Amino acid sequence: MTYKVIDAKDGIVEKFEYEGATFKAVEGREPKEGDYLVITDEESARSLEDVTVGNPYLIEGMGVLYYKFTDDVGDHRFPSKNSLNLAIYEKVKPPKTTITHEGQTYKLVGRKAQPGDAVYVTEEAEGTDAVPNDRVYIVDRDGDIGVESNWTYPVYKADYNRTETTVKVYEPVAPQKRLIYRDSEGVTHTVLDAELVAYSSVEEDE
Repeated sequence: MTYKVIDAKDGIVEKFEYEGATFKAVEGREPKEGDYLVITDEESARSLEDVTVGNPYLIEGMGVLYYKFTDDVGDHRFPSKNSLNLAIYEKVKPPKTTITHEGQTYKLVGRKAQPGDAVYVTEEAEGTDAVPNDRVYIVDRDGDIGVESNWTYPVYKADYNRTETTVKVYEPVAPQKRLIYRDSEGVTHTVLDAELVAYSSVEEDE
């Protein structure tokens, strides 16, 4: 196979990487245009020709009985939905590097969540009434998250697939002050405090 398997269950590939992108198996809905099909065995690949087992092919259109995609040599193909061994996947969107929640900016970090962090529970987790998926939460002082303060649960809970993979962690970014620097010739420059190296004549920019 030409892809790197990330997750598999009972011999079925549920998630893989291909050319820098991540794909996951489509679950809980019908395939649609914009998904990707993957031919899963050599016999099916030979019957089509000019396709590669394991490569994801964008579904460009669909009929009642067929998928439309472009093969390895640029030709359009229209395989029957039931005549080949194939699997359907969707591309996983990479997490944002920064988010804004309730007026505060947070940046993505590669560690476990701590009190005060913002966490984004991805759609891959199993949502509950208290912790629905696809939402941002602020981790409280007990390390819990939830829709309401009286209904909170630990950030990580294996039973609901809330893991370090399905929960993205963002730490708060301290707001930067705008400062005025006066150089040796008396000329003023407005800079952010993070950009200031070592100047003595600095005033806050009101």
